[in-house]
Amino acid sequence: MSRYSDDTLVLTLVRQSHAVLDELGLPRTFTIAEVHRSVERRRGRRIHLIAHPLPPDGPHGLWVMGETDDYVFYEQAAPPLRKLQIIGHEFGHIVFDDEGTPLSGRGRTLSACTRTVYDDMVEQRCEWFGSVMVQRIDHSAPLLLPHR
Repeated sequence: MSRYSDDTLVLTLVRQSHAVLDELGLPRTFTIAEVHRSVERRRGRRIHLIAHPLPPDGPHGLWVMGETDDYVFYEQAAPPLRKLQIIGHEFGHIVFDDEGTPLSGRGRTLSACTRTVYDDMVEQRCEWFGSVMVQRIDHSAPLLLPHR
Protein backbone atom coordinates (compact mmCIF):
# COMPACT_ATOMS: atom_id res chain seq x y z
CA MET A 1 0.00 0.00 0.00
CA SER A 2 1.25 3.46 -0.84
CA ARG A 3 2.07 5.81 1.97
CA TYR A 4 -0.06 8.36 0.08
CA SER A 5 -3.29 6.35 0.09
CA ASP A 6 -5.00 7.80 3.16
CA ASP A 7 -8.64 8.84 2.66
CA THR A 8 -8.06 12.57 3.01
CA LEU A 9 -5.36 12.63 0.37
CA VAL A 10 -7.37 10.46 -2.02
CA LEU A 11 -10.38 12.77 -1.67
CA THR A 12 -8.14 15.78 -2.29
CA LEU A 13 -6.66 14.20 -5.44
CA VAL A 14 -10.10 13.22 -6.75
CA ARG A 15 -11.48 16.73 -6.14
CA GLN A 16 -8.41 18.27 -7.77
CA SER A 17 -8.89 16.03 -10.81
CA HIS A 18 -12.55 17.03 -11.17
CA ALA A 19 -11.59 20.71 -10.81
CA VAL A 20 -8.97 20.50 -13.56
CA LEU A 21 -11.39 18.72 -15.91
CA ASP A 22 -13.92 21.47 -15.19
CA GLU A 23 -11.24 24.15 -15.84
CA LEU A 24 -10.74 22.56 -19.26
CA GLY A 25 -14.32 23.57 -20.04
CA LEU A 26 -15.54 19.99 -20.21
CA PRO A 27 -19.13 19.01 -19.37
CA ARG A 28 -19.88 16.47 -16.64
CA THR A 29 -19.44 13.67 -19.20
CA PHE A 30 -17.41 13.90 -22.40
CA THR A 31 -15.78 11.81 -25.10
CA ILE A 32 -12.09 11.01 -25.35
CA ALA A 33 -11.95 13.26 -28.42
CA GLU A 34 -13.35 16.18 -26.42
CA VAL A 35 -10.86 15.81 -23.56
CA HIS A 36 -8.05 15.34 -26.10
CA ARG A 37 -8.93 18.64 -27.84
CA SER A 38 -9.26 20.43 -24.49
CA VAL A 39 -5.85 19.24 -23.29
CA GLU A 40 -4.32 20.28 -26.64
CA ARG A 41 -5.84 23.76 -26.26
CA ARG A 42 -4.48 24.07 -22.73
CA ARG A 43 -1.05 22.86 -23.83
CA GLY A 44 -1.04 25.05 -26.94
CA ARG A 45 0.22 22.29 -29.23
CA ARG A 46 -0.85 19.09 -30.90
CA ILE A 47 -0.81 15.89 -28.89
CA HIS A 48 -0.53 12.67 -30.88
CA LEU A 49 -2.00 9.54 -29.29
CA ILE A 50 -0.02 6.50 -30.40
CA ALA A 51 -0.84 2.88 -29.63
CA HIS A 52 2.43 0.98 -29.41
CA PRO A 53 3.55 -2.34 -27.95
CA LEU A 54 5.40 -1.60 -24.73
CA PRO A 55 7.53 -4.06 -22.74
CA PRO A 56 5.61 -5.89 -19.98
CA ASP A 57 8.08 -4.75 -17.31
CA GLY A 58 8.26 -1.18 -18.63
CA PRO A 59 5.90 1.76 -18.47
CA HIS A 60 2.34 1.32 -19.75
CA GLY A 61 2.31 4.87 -21.05
CA LEU A 62 4.73 7.59 -21.98
CA TRP A 63 4.42 11.32 -22.65
CA VAL A 64 7.16 12.63 -24.92
CA MET A 65 7.49 16.39 -25.34
CA GLY A 66 8.82 16.98 -28.83
CA GLU A 67 10.11 20.21 -30.30
CA THR A 68 6.74 21.23 -31.75
CA ASP A 69 4.25 18.48 -30.83
CA ASP A 70 3.70 16.12 -27.91
CA TYR A 71 3.28 12.36 -28.14
CA VAL A 72 1.39 10.10 -25.76
CA PHE A 73 2.25 6.44 -26.24
CA TYR A 74 0.02 3.83 -24.65
CA GLU A 75 0.06 0.03 -24.58
CA GLN A 76 -1.69 -1.12 -27.74
CA ALA A 77 -2.63 -4.53 -26.28
CA ALA A 78 -4.41 -3.05 -23.25
CA PRO A 79 -8.19 -3.44 -23.02
CA PRO A 80 -10.14 -0.32 -24.13
CA LEU A 81 -10.86 1.10 -20.65
CA ARG A 82 -7.27 0.50 -19.59
CA LYS A 83 -6.09 2.41 -22.67
CA LEU A 84 -8.25 5.35 -21.60
CA GLN A 85 -6.84 5.23 -18.07
CA ILE A 86 -3.27 5.19 -19.39
CA ILE A 87 -4.00 8.13 -21.70
CA GLY A 88 -5.72 9.93 -18.82
CA HIS A 89 -2.69 9.38 -16.62
CA GLU A 90 -0.41 10.91 -19.26
CA PHE A 91 -2.89 13.78 -19.78
CA GLY A 92 -2.54 14.31 -16.03
CA HIS A 93 1.20 14.90 -16.46
CA ILE A 94 0.40 17.39 -19.22
CA VAL A 95 -2.30 19.41 -17.42
CA PHE A 96 -0.29 19.52 -14.18
CA ASP A 97 2.81 20.68 -16.11
CA ASP A 98 4.99 17.86 -14.79
CA GLU A 99 8.59 17.94 -15.87
CA GLY A 100 10.00 14.99 -17.71
CA THR A 101 13.38 13.41 -17.92
CA PRO A 102 15.57 14.75 -20.75
CA LEU A 103 16.18 12.30 -23.58
CA SER A 104 18.74 12.78 -26.31
CA GLY A 105 18.66 11.35 -29.79
CA ARG A 106 19.62 12.33 -33.32
CA GLY A 107 20.84 15.76 -32.26
CA ARG A 108 17.54 16.61 -30.55
CA THR A 109 16.69 16.94 -26.92
CA LEU A 110 13.31 15.62 -25.88
CA SER A 111 11.72 15.21 -22.50
CA ALA A 112 9.52 12.35 -21.33
CA CYS A 113 7.31 11.39 -18.41
CA THR A 114 6.95 7.67 -17.83
CA ARG A 115 4.73 5.81 -15.40
CA THR A 116 6.73 3.38 -13.29
CA VAL A 117 6.77 4.35 -9.60
CA TYR A 118 3.34 4.62 -7.98
CA ASP A 119 4.61 5.65 -4.53
CA ASP A 120 5.66 8.99 -6.00
CA MET A 121 3.09 11.72 -5.25
CA VAL A 122 3.14 12.99 -8.86
CA GLU A 123 2.34 9.49 -10.12
CA GLN A 124 -0.44 9.07 -7.56
CA ARG A 125 -1.98 12.40 -8.65
CA CYS A 126 -1.83 11.42 -12.32
CA GLU A 127 -3.23 7.97 -11.61
CA TRP A 128 -6.24 9.53 -9.88
CA PHE A 129 -6.62 12.06 -12.71
CA GLY A 130 -6.75 9.19 -15.22
CA SER A 131 -9.28 7.31 -13.10
CA VAL A 132 -11.54 10.34 -12.72
CA MET A 133 -11.28 11.04 -16.45
CA VAL A 134 -12.38 7.47 -17.24
CA GLN A 135 -15.32 7.81 -14.82
CA ARG A 136 -16.46 10.96 -16.63
CA ILE A 137 -16.09 9.53 -20.17
CA ASP A 138 -19.44 9.10 -21.92
CA HIS A 139 -19.49 5.31 -22.17
CA SER A 140 -22.65 5.34 -24.32
CA ALA A 141 -20.65 6.96 -27.15
CA PRO A 142 -18.46 4.75 -29.35
CA LEU A 143 -15.00 4.36 -27.83
CA LEU A 144 -12.95 5.81 -30.63
CA LEU A 145 -9.43 6.88 -29.78
CA PRO A 146 -8.26 9.86 -31.84
CA HIS A 147 -5.47 9.02 -34.28
CA ARG A 148 -2.98 11.52 -35.64
